[in-house]
Amino acid sequence: MACFFAMGMVAACSGDSSGFEPPGPGPLERVDASSPPPAPPRTFTPSGTCQSGRWATDAGATPTTYSAPYSGLDESCGPTLARRLCEIVNRNYRGQGYTSARQSVLNAIDVFDGGVQGIYDGQWFAPGSAEMNVEHAWPQSKGATGEAKSDMHHLFATRADYNTGRSNAAYGVVGTRNWPATLIGDSACLAANADPDSCYSVRGSDADMVEVFEPRAAKKGDVARAVFYFAVKYGQSCAVKSLAAFDDLHPLITEAILKRWNADDAPDALERTRNDRVERIQNVRNPFIDHPELAERISFQ
Repeated sequence: MACFFAMGMVAACSGDSSGFEPPGPGPLERVDASSPPPAPPRTFTPSGTCQSGRWATDAGATPTTYSAPYSGLDESCGPTLARRLCEIVNRNYRGQGYTSARQSVLNAIDVFDGGVQGIYDGQWFAPGSAEMNVEHAWPQSKGATGEAKSDMHHLFATRADYNTGRSNAAYGVVGTRNWPATLIGDSACLAANADPDSCYSVRGSDADMVEVFEPRAAKKGDVARAVFYFAVKYGQSCAVKSLAAFDDLHPLITEAILKRWNADDAPDALERTRNDRVERIQNVRNPFIDHPELAERISFQ
């Protein structure tokens, strides 16, 4: 397939990337990133407290009713909820080798409208481009090894230099940028947004002088939900994997930031489509994309 790209969009393609057949059942559907499915983002406001392992919904708030595969989670919270989600995402999980997972991400999972957009930089490339790499939201050096290395619920296409630039820094809010020297952003975001800073991903020091990486605004919720998924799935004996393994300097601050991003940047149609695609290969979903409010009911410490 030959594609020609302009910054921030797919300009012209000959051939259809949707012909790629990933490991697992059935081909992936083509999705036009400029015309996503009409379903609105799932928004939520934290509205309750965890009391002795049971979720108490605030007065006046409407309780959420859950259907399969989340049936029975209505009043769960804390370690009980984390354990039940762990059981759900491990039951019938179908893993694959890293080479296969990488190929799936770069050639199918993150292909929209015939192109692949870097999660951090927002640039568009042809599927399988040599300029692209796969980012682990939970870094390999901090525990994404073995089966977790190739779990596509936390793998994302990105430019190779942004993969290197983030390294293994925890996510956070950058106060003083030290990378990259030249900012690169999604041109569609830059054209439509009065706050250009929200279109860039940067690395630098936060208010506590800790080195962190801050994704562009449109992907903050995506990475937060990927981290929550990892923490629930890969904790020992279905206990939550503490964010202290992700950020050993201020994990409580990181948890608060990720939960805020999860609420502020709700799952959109493309993220939900991606969840569908990964499920078709791995046989499990990221529950925090289906129900982002569940993250509020768990401590990730």
